[in-house]
This record gives sequence, C-alpha cells and structure tokens, in this order.
Amino acid sequence: MGKQPATLDWCDKKIAEMDQMIRDFPEHTHRLTRLKAGFIVTKKRLTQIHQLHIRQFQ
Repeated sequence: MGKQPATLDWCDKKIAEMDQMIRDFPEHTHRLTRLKAGFIVTKKRLTQIHQLHIRQFQ
C-alpha cells in the first residue's frame, strides 16, 4: 500500500498531536517543535494549492 497524500485535516491532526506531545514530553520540546513546524509548512503549502485551484476554476 502506497503513501496517501497529505490533507488539511491530516495536517491539523498532526499539529494537534505535536502540541500534545510537547506538553507530555517537555524534555523533547525542541525536536517536537521542529516536527510541528514541518506540518505547519505542509498545511500552508496545501492551503496555497487549494486557493490556486479555486481561483483557476472560477
């Protein structure tokens, strides 16, 4: 089974998971914050792509 493409909902779920893990494991805050930043960047890129498609098909 191949990888599924990222969705906005998936990004939101991962960001929420990272927030919880940062609270649960304060000793790993730096590493978890970097991971969270990656999910935020992915979400921003997906949002831009979605907006581009919406503008294209109006």
